Amino acid sequence: MTPNNLALPAPIKMTAALDVEGSGPFRSVQVDALVVMKIIQHGSHTFPAIATGQLLGLDSDGILQVTYSFPHVAEDPSVSSKLSEDMMKCLEEVNIDNNIVGWYQSAYLGSYLNTGLVETQFQYQQKVSDRTVVLVYDVSKSAQGALALKAFRLSQNFLAAQKEGKFTSESLRNHNLTYHDILQELPVEIHNSQLVKTLLLSLSPPDPFTPNFDALDINIDPYLEKNIEILNDTIDDYNYDQGNQQWYQRQLAREQTKIQQWQAKRKSENVARQLAGQPPLPEDEWQTLFRPPNEPSKLENILLSAQIDQYCKQIETHGAVSLTKLYCSQGLQETNSS
Repeated sequence: MTPNNLALPAPIKMTAALDVEGSGPFRSVQVDALVVMKIIQHGSHTFPAIATGQLLGLDSDGILQVTYSFPHVAEDPSVSSKLSEDMMKCLEEVNIDNNIVGWYQSAYLGSYLNTGLVETQFQYQQKVSDRTVVLVYDVSKSAQGALALKAFRLSQNFLAAQKEGKFTSESLRNHNLTYHDILQELPVEIHNSQLVKTLLLSLSPPDPFTPNFDALDINIDPYLEKNIEILNDTIDDYNYDQGNQQWYQRQLAREQTKIQQWQAKRKSENVARQLAGQPPLPEDEWQTLFRPPNEPSKLENILLSAQIDQYCKQIETHGAVSLTKLYCSQGLQETNSS
């Protein structure tokens, strides 16, 4: 497990790991059911801490096949990387897929868009292969009854900006980068063996006529409440970052005003010196006299924007059911009162 914003180093000694057949465009990420169960167990066991681990498999014909996984057991990134390399050597000796295809991370309420995930995935796509992915397992959302497992990789626009190491306004415009373009989501398919499929078919399906009164509960979903709370906290962080950006704009405007005043004064001095037959003074001395402030990075700004968008989508999805129940209960109360 690792702190929320701590970047994990990609394995360095296992760089040429992906299958040479994986040269076509990505179509999907195929994850074995056993791998999914191991990720769920690891994420639930370490909750509310963040769980991370290694993904192994093959890249064949546009399908990234994840066939094995193991957790990162050390918090020190260097120690974790060494243990991962030793683990893959042991797997190779017993003829288990030991090709690195990415890594996984657990999340809480969709809170995964941060610098730690971005930096770790950048290292994987740079040092291992551009076709590596990160699987994000949302523990809290999965507790609602539906498996929340998504596969991402960094977009080419974001990779280009990250290589430059600049996230200024000019860099974002040049790379056409917005908070929508940070991650590229890939479809995830759960793969079961034929024996598992046979077992599932042999199980008796639940009786569809069994009464279920959970849908009549009009209480507000706690998951929705938590989403709203964490959305407010993220908006506060975004406003704080916006304050830093506005401070930079004010300081830059002050310095530009001083530079313009100095340039106007120097031009008038040179006009007077030219009339007096004296040589003009250099007009580029302002570059050494004034130092405009450096523009702060907007990486945190676009990450917070993407995270706010993620929370809003979750609230929109889960809020529709709660609002429907409230409107129905309101209509029943008005009918009974009349």
